[in-house]
Amino acid sequence: MKTSKSCIDDHEVSQTTVSNWYKFCRQMCHDEMEACTLKIGGVGFIVEIDETSLKKKSKYGRGTHHEDRWLFGGVDRATKK
Repeated sequence: MKTSKSCIDDHEVSQTTVSNWYKFCRQMCHDEMEACTLKIGGVGFIVEIDETSLKKKSKYGRGTHHEDRWLFGGVDRATKK
């Protein structure tokens, strides 16, 4: 995800516009996750969870610093969902 500063500069829009757009996107993701009916786990079920850090590395330690992006996931052993 781009920083708000880079979006402002790249697209020549205001800080308010960028903030509102990011808020809208976050809300859409939240609403979709809340509406998801697929549930995994429960009493007697084993759910494997893991996380990973995704980061674009600079070649030879030079260039732009990139923040880590974390990805989380889980799989129910019984259903494979």
